Formats: sequence, structure tokens, C-alpha cells
Amino acid sequence: MAKKKNFKIPVIEADIVSQPPVEKTTPIKQTFASLRYRSFRFFFVGALFSNIGTWLQTVALSWLVFEMTRSSFYLGVINFSGSLPVFFLSFVAGIYADKLNKRKLLIITQIIAMILAFALGSLVSTEKQTLTALILLAFLTGITSAFSFPAWQAFISEIVPKKDLLNAIALNSAQFHTARLLGPFLAGWIIASLGIAACFYLNGVSFLAVILALMFVTHTFQRKEEVTSSWSEFKEGVVYAWNNRLVLNLLLGVGILSVFGLSFLTVLMPIFAGQILKGTSTTYGTLMGFNGAGALIGSLAVAYIAYSVKKPDLVKYGILFYSLSLIGFAFSKSYFLSAFFMVIAGFAFLTVNSTLNTAIQSIVPSQIRGRIMSFFVWMFMGLTPIGSIIAGSLAHYLGAPYAIFLGALVPFLLAVYLFLFPPELQ
Repeated sequence: MAKKKNFKIPVIEADIVSQPPVEKTTPIKQTFASLRYRSFRFFFVGALFSNIGTWLQTVALSWLVFEMTRSSFYLGVINFSGSLPVFFLSFVAGIYADKLNKRKLLIITQIIAMILAFALGSLVSTEKQTLTALILLAFLTGITSAFSFPAWQAFISEIVPKKDLLNAIALNSAQFHTARLLGPFLAGWIIASLGIAACFYLNGVSFLAVILALMFVTHTFQRKEEVTSSWSEFKEGVVYAWNNRLVLNLLLGVGILSVFGLSFLTVLMPIFAGQILKGTSTTYGTLMGFNGAGALIGSLAVAYIAYSVKKPDLVKYGILFYSLSLIGFAFSKSYFLSAFFMVIAGFAFLTVNSTLNTAIQSIVPSQIRGRIMSFFVWMFMGLTPIGSIIAGSLAHYLGAPYAIFLGALVPFLLAVYLFLFPPELQ
């Protein structure tokens, strides 16, 4: 019988994982501190190029479904099929992220995702795409995502020291949202000039960047000596998360923002761009780009203030401004006003998400971190099938503006609760 492990629950002060810098430095050096580590630099650059390609595919796929169906319901279905595997497989993936060499696991998943991207491009360029085929390929891509995300999140803490972890996670978010800024802008232009299939092919090529980068990353893989069943390891992760009230509250916060904020926005953005604002694929791409621009600004701000600002304040105010920006966007009829609200929404969401991510990684023991980060991924992405179907259904019956408004009320109420009962964050 395997030995039962006991993980101590860390006592965390109200200022979660806030640490002063070791020495005085310039604002630029402080903002980009974690890039001084060679492995993280390779990881950062490779992920940036790959994520630009991923956003090309995300925008192109949603616009393709919108052109084929003109239906908010089917936009919900395609997002549902892509995120459903994360819902069911994240916990299994977290177990394997703790057992296996994370670098090798990431390389394998990126190769599979590259093949699927080329398959999508081939279907569209030969005009053989059907809703069934698109849903199937989205589902298979979701499986690779389910296995890569927990390893991806936990891998950062293995190549960057703990003292620079919040900075590294913020910069990782910065590269993701730089891609989120550039990808949609480029997608709108590429769709208009080269066609939708080109986005899928370019995404396939972009995976080469992260695969090559991972090959140059050096890290020490410590193989687990004890062999326990997957079910026992899953229960171990659940018990740890359930007994640690701080971790549980942080995970619940991630889930609420994902289901009632990010899911609604992702599913319904083509409706706002194409029908409410009377725009084209370029309008859709630029709105997504503005959202990414706000997130990029937020990630750089978090990277800079990582050592000084109280993290509960970032969470409370971030959730409040995120919900208010979504409500403003819901009823905007102006492109410029909508773009403004997207910048604020991106900034606020990134601030909250990076802070919660870092808090969880900093207080969880390394031997169980992969499983706990699989819970984070499940809350962040695994629950999006629920949000996608709710958003698509509400928009079908009430219209997209009221769907966004109703979704935004949930994080708004959470923000009110956190202001009234701040000890819950501590």
C-alpha cells in the first residue's frame, strides 16, 4: 500500500506572495526580471509565436462558423466542442503532468496540435468543411489542450525561481496577450486578403517555434520514486484543494470569471462585430485585438508591481472593473466605445487571472503542483463548455447584449461580496 502523504497548509498573509526585490533596480529590469533566465527566454519567445498562430486559428474558426450558420447557438457549440475535453480530462492531465517529464509532454502535444491545424487548413482550402468535421477537429484540438495546459502552467515554476515567479507568470501572460493583440488583427487582414484556410496553415507552422524552443530549454526532471494509482493521486489533489480554504477560494474565483465573463465574450463577439456593429471579419479581429491590448498592458503592469502591491486589492478591483466593462460593452452601439470597453476588460481580467495563478503556484508544494494547476485549468477553461452553451442559448432567446449583461452580473456580485467581506481573500 502506498504511503499517505501529508501536505502542510501554508499560512499566507493578506498580501499574497508579495516579496520585496532583492536589490534596487530600474523599472525596465524589474518588469522583465525573469527573462534573465535562459530557459525562460526560449520558452517565452517560442510561446509567443505559437500563440499568435493559435489566435489566428481561433478567430478564423469562429468567423468560419459564423459565415456558415449566422447562428449564435452554433458559435456556442463550436466553442463547447473545443473546450469539452478540458472539462473531462484536465484532472487526468494534471496527474500525468506530475508523473512525466513536462518538457517532453509539451513537445508531444504541440506536434499533435500542429497536425490538426494543417488538417483544418486542408479541409477549408479544398472546400470540404462541414459543421461535423469542424466540431470533430475542434474536439481533438481540445484533447491536446487538456494535456498541455496543466503541464504548461506548472512548467514555469520549474525553470524560474520562486522569488521571480509572479514576474514570470505575468510576463508569460504578457506574451500570450501580445499574441492575443497581434493574432486577431492579423487574422482579420489574412481572412480578407488570403482566405480563412491561410490562418489554419500559418497556425500549423507557428507550432514549430515552441517545439524548437522547448528543445533548447534545460530543466531537471525529478522522477517520482513512489508509484501510486492515478485514482489515489487524483484524490490526493482533491483533498489538498478542499482542505486549503485559500486555494479553494482562488480556484472558485477563476471559475466564475471564466464561465460568466470570458466564455460569454468569446462566443458572442462575432455577433457583436457582424450584426450589432455591422462590421466584417476585420471588425471582429480588431475588437479581439483591443481586448488583447488591454490584457498586454495589464500583464506588464502586474510584472512591474509584482513586488509591492497587495494582491487582494488587485483581485477585488480587477473583478469589479471587469464586470463593469462587460456591462458597458453589452449596450454599446459605437465601435470606438466598444473598443474602449474591450481594453478595460482585457486589463482587468489579466490582472485578476495572473494574481490568482501566481498565488496558487506559490503556496502549493511542488510534488502536487501539476494536479492543482489542472484544477486551475479546469476552472479557467474546462468550465467554458458550460459558459458557451449558456451564452449561446441566452443570446438566441434574449439577444447578445442581454446575454453579456446577465453574465457580467455574476462577477459584479462577486466583487461586491469581496469588498464587503475582505477577510475571505486572506
